[in-house]
Amino acid sequence: MLSNLPLLLAVLCCNKDDTRHTQIQTKIEQQDSPQEISVSQLFELTTTLKPVIIDVRTQKEFSSGHIPSAKNIPLSELSEKLNDLQLYQNQNIYLVCAVGGRSGQAQQHLNTLGFSTINVVGGTEEWKQKQYPLKLPE
Repeated sequence: MLSNLPLLLAVLCCNKDDTRHTQIQTKIEQQDSPQEISVSQLFELTTTLKPVIIDVRTQKEFSSGHIPSAKNIPLSELSEKLNDLQLYQNQNIYLVCAVGGRSGQAQQHLNTLGFSTINVVGGTEEWKQKQYPLKLPE
């Protein structure tokens, strides 16, 4: 499901400023389960790229604080919002929830529909614990 990864790696290897990003992508590719990454790996990706991050928590949870570039599509609305996801059909979609359970469910569903998805293990709870940037309500 990571069919875009070799192309992404090829592009990144051409730019020596992206060495850290290339190392993270290589680690993801070498994992036994490359459809999962850690919160730390996602954070590193956000420092060099703009990955597509979908937060499947409820609107209330999302509003209480979320990864800055994440878009909210609650798990309960995922089937209804498939048209919104078509924009990302040819990209990896990083799925996040509170700790990884709901995003895992979303991943299974979207993978059956041909999307390339990566579950963020640890979710926003671990993101908060690591004190990574968080978008809070205004």
